[in-house]
Parts: sequence; C-alpha cells; structure tokens
Amino acid sequence: MAKIVKKAAAGPALNMETIRQEIKNKQGEKLVCELNISDSKTNKPTVLILHALTGKKENSTINFIAKNLPNKGYNTLQFDFSGHGESQGKLEDANVTKQLDDINAVLEQIKQVDISRIILIGNSFSVITALAFAKNNKTIAGLILISGRAHYLKYIETLEKVGDKYRLFGEALADKSFVKDYKLYDPIASIKSVTCPVLIIHGDKDDVIPKEDAELLFKSSPSSKDLLIVHGAGHRFTEIEQKQNALDRIIHFLNANNKD
Repeated sequence: MAKIVKKAAAGPALNMETIRQEIKNKQGEKLVCELNISDSKTNKPTVLILHALTGKKENSTINFIAKNLPNKGYNTLQFDFSGHGESQGKLEDANVTKQLDDINAVLEQIKQVDISRIILIGNSFSVITALAFAKNNKTIAGLILISGRAHYLKYIETLEKVGDKYRLFGEALADKSFVKDYKLYDPIASIKSVTCPVLIIHGDKDDVIPKEDAELLFKSSPSSKDLLIVHGAGHRFTEIEQKQNALDRIIHFLNANNKD
C-alpha cells in the first residue's frame, strides 16, 4: 500500500514527492519504505540508503542525505530493516544475511523507480551488509561507506554475552546465531570483489570505529575510489557542518561517476 506525500526537502530545495510504502520480506514481515522522488527528471541512478544496526531510516545523518539528494536529481530510497523502526520482526533475529534478504525484497517490490542502476550507501554496521550486497553485483553503480568497520572481528570481542544472546547496544540483544552469521562477511574480502566506484567517509574523532578502518578499506579497494576523513566528526556526524561536508562529497562523487 503506497501513501504519497508532497513536500519539500530540507534546505534550499526543489519540491519532491515522498512515497511511503509497505512491503513484505520473505518471512512475511512488514517492511516500511520511503521513496523520495526528485522533481528534476533525470536518468540518474536511485540511491538506496541503509541504516545502522539498532537504528532506523530517520537516523539523523542518513536522513539528511536521503532528503537532500533529490535536490540534485537523485531519487532516494530508505527503509527500516526488519526488527527496526516501523518494520515488523524482532531485533534479536537481526543479522547480515537477513538484512541482505530485506534489501532484495525492497528492490523486487518497489516499482516506482528503475533499479537497473543503484547507488548503495551503508552506515556503520550496514557497511558490511552493503559490501556483501555490492560484491560482484553489476547493478550497483556506486558504493558509499560511512563510518564502516574493516577490522570486523574486533566487534565480536566487544559484545557482552547475556545467556545465549549478545548485547548489541543498551537493552538491544541479538540471538546467538548473530555471531556465526556475522563471521561469514569479511568486509575486506568483500571490497576486493567490488568493481564499482567506491567512496569512503569517516570521522577523525570516531570513538566507536577508528578512522584507520576507513583507511584500510580504502587501501583494500581495487576500484576507482575516494576517501573523506571529516575533521572533528565522531561516529554519528552530530554537527550540521559535518553532515553537509559528507553530503557535498557524496554529490561530487555521484556526479563524477554517473552522467545523465
């Protein structure tokens, strides 16, 4: 069921059409999607934006990107992974494999835009998911990785065991299968199989994932690539100037690699 809302994007903007749509993943769980369609009629690829683990599509930085890229003629697509935000499912069932299944369900069922060319943006944990989806995938025209992890197994070592579950953040727990699944998706191995252009963005004050992880991802990529280290930014890019810095580089990357 699609709900259409006409509104302007944040900042100096063209008007855009926002379509909220509910679909089902293969487990039959509702996924809530938001498609932002630019009023500028171009043949530019759609930008699919993935939120972080325990996050949601409205998270500040990715929502800022999603609502401002239509100003530049790029349609954007956001959705809540199962177990997150407005979507159905249990957070404790979350893992990379299920996130990949959710992405496939969204791309198969959202019909308002051409999905033959997709720009994929991953943020934090979903960088690993984005890399796994993009490797050897010819429909991905560009890959943008924000605050992502390269030394991925270090993350497992930080997780507190709570019975047969793992504490992800605060009271959020994941099933014990989370760790087994996570170990299947080495981001360094994945990025070596990515053939599209890659942009990596990271804050130099990130105290969750150090900027050296971004530098390792950059070094490991065989593709055409760019690296932006945002001065003063932590893991979440809390200041508007930091968000704008990231957005400006994303727009430059998109325009350089995707001509109408």
